[in-house]
Amino acid sequence: MAKRSVNRDKFERRSMRNTVPEDALPGKLIMQVSATDADIRSNAEITYTLLGSGAEKFKLNPDTGELRTSAPLDREEQAVYHLLVRATDGGGRFCQASIVLTLEDVNDNAPEFSADPYTITVFENTEPGTLLTRVQATDADAGLNRKISYSLIDSADGQFSINELSGIIQLEKPLDRELQAVYTLSLKAVDHGLPRRLSASGTVVVSVLDINDNPPVFEYREYGATVSEDVLVGTEVLQVYAASRDIEANAEITYSIISGNEHGKFSIDSKTGAVFIIGNLDYESSHEYYLTVEATDGGTPSLSDVATVSINVTDINDNSPVFSQDTYTTVIGEDAVLEQSVITVMADDADGPLNSHIHYSIIDGNRGSSFTIDPVRGEVKVTRLLDRETISGYTLTVQASDNGSPPRVNTTTVNIDVSDVNDNPPAFSRGNYSVIIQENKPVGFSVLQLVVTDRDSSHNGPPFFFAIVSGNDEKAFEVDQQGVLVTSAAIKRKQRDHYLLQVKVADNGKPPLTSLAYIDIRVIEESIYPPAILPLEIFITAFGEEYSGGVIGKIHATDQDVYDTLTYSLDPQMDKLFSVSSTGGKLIAHRKLDVGQYLLNVSVTDGKFTTAADITVHIRQVTQEMLNHTIAVRFANLTPEEFVGDYWRNFQRALRNFLGVRRNDIHIGVHL
Repeated sequence: MAKRSVNRDKFERRSMRNTVPEDALPGKLIMQVSATDADIRSNAEITYTLLGSGAEKFKLNPDTGELRTSAPLDREEQAVYHLLVRATDGGGRFCQASIVLTLEDVNDNAPEFSADPYTITVFENTEPGTLLTRVQATDADAGLNRKISYSLIDSADGQFSINELSGIIQLEKPLDRELQAVYTLSLKAVDHGLPRRLSASGTVVVSVLDINDNPPVFEYREYGATVSEDVLVGTEVLQVYAASRDIEANAEITYSIISGNEHGKFSIDSKTGAVFIIGNLDYESSHEYYLTVEATDGGTPSLSDVATVSINVTDINDNSPVFSQDTYTTVIGEDAVLEQSVITVMADDADGPLNSHIHYSIIDGNRGSSFTIDPVRGEVKVTRLLDRETISGYTLTVQASDNGSPPRVNTTTVNIDVSDVNDNPPAFSRGNYSVIIQENKPVGFSVLQLVVTDRDSSHNGPPFFFAIVSGNDEKAFEVDQQGVLVTSAAIKRKQRDHYLLQVKVADNGKPPLTSLAYIDIRVIEESIYPPAILPLEIFITAFGEEYSGGVIGKIHATDQDVYDTLTYSLDPQMDKLFSVSSTGGKLIAHRKLDVGQYLLNVSVTDGKFTTAADITVHIRQVTQEMLNHTIAVRFANLTPEEFVGDYWRNFQRALRNFLGVRRNDIHIGVHL
């Protein structure tokens, strides 16, 4: 049985300390531990073991006690190792000692910035010299290896600076966000390690904050657009645009129209700057608008800019030509020469030049193409010789047409009165007259009524002036200014039975025109027979109590003298109720006559002898019973007056004889 060791191992030192560079390679000898044992032989054989946290990074030779590194070390991970070394003898007895290994720092860690990138904001009106921010870098190393110096690799051309020791960044030059809104600075942090220094790079982003120091600026100082006057309400005309070099609220633009929109024709979108039509346009009212548009930013106080918007309104053909007068009236002499100006009409068109050029034309009333009109000036001229006696007046319809597409037209009336010139002599109704006159007619006896007409107007016609120019040597006749040829002396057949007078008539023109006529007068013996007149009895049947009047009969008179002219007359006492035509002998009832009997006295004369006769008029009332027993007889091509005057009596006589009745039993009514 082996002898048990009774002596305990003993380390030379119970606590050992040593330093190890952290960059020591694996296998590097750190130290050698040694323990002693008083025993001998196998009991004095010592074995070393390493215990403790982190022991795996080291290797302890169990026989020799050499402590070496076995893995890479990193002070920044663990700077101190607290290990326990145990020495065990062959008998199982042991002793322990502590080992404190402190890693020596080497500059194996570069500095690290606390942020990358750093972001800072600064107002553009910040004064130079202002401290802006502090950057900070850390180094895991120790001692001088962790001491850091700062610098700017890119200082934006000296715009910024950095304190080498503190890392405080300072503004060196004035800022202008509109020139540069963002700066990106390059940083460098360098430690003081030996034998070489380590460094790190970083970035600082400096954002320059806006202040409202830039007014909005329009893209253009003047904007222009052209729209047709018939553009629909709601149409967008154009869009203005303004921008500010500022940002955010300072660059929020609001648009408004501040002048030129007094008639309310336009509006502007306050956000987009779009200009719209909100009222009907009329080129004729205004063909150009000048709006002043303002752009205002949202800053406090706000800044603004203005621009001019010119809107040209183009014309459409929406206006017809309008004549200066609805009706033109003029007078031109019928002796007007060709191409003589008559009148000038004028029309105006409210449209623009493209639609307002007027073309004139005559479209109606130009009988015989007597006139023409200048299509541009509207001057009416004579193109054919005029004759008032053929056409005394013209009513022309003149049209004005504009040059629109399609054209618009309007018309006016031009009344042209052709004034008379004395170019027509007075004309006798006949060139030669033949008259038979009885001798011994009293002086002043009317022989012939000369009828004269003049195609000229009244101021070149009557009053006419008559004169006997030949054939009246004895002064037996004269003619008055009414054209009546009368006797001016006693006419004796035995002295002279034939006269051939030449009569002249002159009109009232200046100068007057004249005409001649011949009057052949034969003188016969005077009347030797008085006229004979037949008595007349007239029966009138009236429906009702009164007769309404009209022609009721014709007086029949004869004269054996062939050339006698009979003249009829009625007793003046009855002229309110009846009358008789002087030449035809027709008897006329003037007004409503009561039922009853009327006695008239009628005279007929041949100029020498006079004969009278009584005429009885019976007004009878017809009853309904009588109408029920009537018959109707219709005569073709015969007027009531002709029937009463020429056929009534014979018809009554024939009817009475045919029926075998008395005269009073037959009533003949004439429908007038």
